[in-house]
Amino acid sequence: MTDPDDPATYGEDLGDLADLADEFERQRQATRTITVIIIPADDDHPIAVRMLDNPDYRTYQQIVGGVIDALDIDGPPASFFLNDEGKLIGLPLNRRATALMWSHRPELTYVDVLVGDVVLVGQPDAEGDTTSVPDLYVQLLDADAR
Repeated sequence: MTDPDDPATYGEDLGDLADLADEFERQRQATRTITVIIIPADDDHPIAVRMLDNPDYRTYQQIVGGVIDALDIDGPPASFFLNDEGKLIGLPLNRRATALMWSHRPELTYVDVLVGDVVLVGQPDAEGDTTSVPDLYVQLLDADAR
């Protein structure tokens, strides 16, 4: 009699499935390139559209200069990544990112601001991975795309 909870019951098939799943995940991670928009706090520095290969939280921490926090906006859905301690450490006001946040989150108008350099990305996919920023924001914010 076979025991369905015993991996030996399935022989090589179970191992083959695990190997296939591991290979699929490696390929998915190896080919993940997303588009982001970097909005510097300094108005003299241009907004930049960048392609990032296999970004993780460390990539965004490097851009914002510290531990990241996320703030979601809608229409179309996107997320700001910003320095979690930016206000505490006195980072400068990011006027452009704040104006964008206020236009998509009116309840925050004159209530909250964004400080420091900010990264605009797409909201996470079903696996929790950050996605590319929606094209509407690229067209709106990238002078080269106009």
